[in-house]
Amino acid sequence: MTFANSFTVANGHPRHVRVTGGALAQQRSAGGQVNIALLGQNFLAATPDRGSISGAFGGAGLDWQMGNVTLFAAGEATTTTTPPTRCPPKGGARMSW
Repeated sequence: MTFANSFTVANGHPRHVRVTGGALAQQRSAGGQVNIALLGQNFLAATPDRGSISGAFGGAGLDWQMGNVTLFAAGEATTTTTPPTRCPPKGGARMSW
């Protein structure tokens, strides 16, 4: 889900603000185990991964448009029931012509 808003400040340059959030989930039909066939021999092997994973993500960003140049900054965070938690920042400039 994303909420966004645009507004203009006193100098006339538009700003765009957005906030994003949501849920993540993965369910494996084999649970934490996997069937393997090796040279005609069937056996069950445990995997280090879980049968299901859940988590959440969120982020926020700001764009500042000045003519054909836009400066932007954003941050995101993702966490799940299995580590690690990630928080990558983004930023830069975009130019249109």
